[in-house]
Amino acid sequence: MITMARAINSLCPKAEFVIRGDVYEGIEWHSIDIPMPSKDDVEREIARLQAQYEANEYQRKRALEYPSF
Repeated sequence: MITMARAINSLCPKAEFVIRGDVYEGIEWHSIDIPMPSKDDVEREIARLQAQYEANEYQRKRALEYPSF
């Protein structure tokens, strides 16, 4: 499951923030020079990252079958 923090980090990699709970309203934005993404932006990014994660499931499973060198 993709977290809200991961989605925000994807949208604003240099932003500083804290999330209290699991709701958008719990975000404390500490980056004055970086605009906070909207709730819709965060929800779309969560959906995009989740779809990407699910699409790569086969690759993750195959990687476990081979030792790293």
